[in-house]
Amino acid sequence: MVLTANDGTAGGYSAVFSNSYGMATTAVAVLTVIDPPGIITSPASQTANAGVEVSFTASASGASDTVQWYLINYLGTNAVARATSPTLTVTASGPTAGSYYAVFNNAAGSATTSAANLAVLGLAFVNGSFEVNTNGAVIPAGGNLPLNVGATWLEGWTVGGPGGDIWVLDGVVDGLGPYDGQQWIDFNGYGTPPGGTLAQTFTTTVGQTYVVTFEVGERGTGLESITATAYGSNNALLASNYCVPASEEWTQFELNFAAVSTNTTLLFKDTSPADVPAPDVTLDAVAVTAPPVIVTSPVSQTVTNGNSVTFAASASGSPATVQWWYDATNLISGATQRDADVCGQRGQRGILQRGVQQRGRERGHGARFADGGQSGLSDARAAKRDDQSGRQRHFERGGGGRRAHCLPVAV
Repeated sequence: MVLTANDGTAGGYSAVFSNSYGMATTAVAVLTVIDPPGIITSPASQTANAGVEVSFTASASGASDTVQWYLINYLGTNAVARATSPTLTVTASGPTAGSYYAVFNNAAGSATTSAANLAVLGLAFVNGSFEVNTNGAVIPAGGNLPLNVGATWLEGWTVGGPGGDIWVLDGVVDGLGPYDGQQWIDFNGYGTPPGGTLAQTFTTTVGQTYVVTFEVGERGTGLESITATAYGSNNALLASNYCVPASEEWTQFELNFAAVSTNTTLLFKDTSPADVPAPDVTLDAVAVTAPPVIVTSPVSQTVTNGNSVTFAASASGSPATVQWWYDATNLISGATQRDADVCGQRGQRGILQRGVQQRGRERGHGARFADGGQSGLSDARAAKRDDQSGRQRHFERGGGGRRAHCLPVAV
């Protein structure tokens, strides 16, 4: 007997043989029909603060022999280790930010859910000068410590790539010292092959422009290089810069991007040629800055003569300094907070505006903000070295206590 297997023909089958003397019946053979999986529910996108556990759930019709979850991030698409049940639980962090989907499989086929995004809040960009070791390791002056693939003990950073170990150096080594602080990074050092990567994922504001500055050096003479790349969610390429430094000194490079997602990953990859064994490429002083963007402007007011008035304004990007102006042309000395108090006086009208100095130069009048900090993503960059002898000039963030200021306003 030949039949088509489907849900209607599934069941038990037997044959009965008979003649004039009697009959005989076979044992029952059971036809089990396997349906390929069909997705019933896909995981839902979620937003969570760093450190919070998040669960994704999916389901499918049909008998599923296996389930496997996958993560899409700056590394591409990869299976999540030991994630083989319909529910996946992860802790929100830089390495876990990205998009997740599940694949259900059985002998009849497979089915894939739609992807759900995990957006992680509160991930500040940290340790741009590579000074913080979370494993308690103390690197002696002039010494080093290897960062193996998968290591996470250098706070904020994840190590990857097909190359050899990346090294954390302390102080001056072979005549070249750190650009900033004491510790610095050495790729393909001590005879290891190129290809290693350092990556950090941090929280960004969609549409906000960011500027990444960093120092790249070369120990020796060759064609060493680092490629800096910014990725959005789902491995979206935002910007990339192929950086070839000068020999035996630090060279500053820059990467600019506009954020397209809640999380952005900054990846540094050793792209030196494999046939240049002697020189090493080095990295230090990574800083992420967001230029200020006006969020709220001060509101015009009419008050009774002699009364105090408070004007307030705000900007994203954590501006390093704030400066209030009167009538767009007169800088108000000491008015450097997010709000300013004024005292109404008869006979004069004016506009109190908020502005700043940007990179040390005034840029017009009105609401202007300085970006000298780290957009709340890391500590302010400490120094920019004049030369290899160690002379430095410092850019420090503005600040100070709140003050009240009186000036004429419209009455």
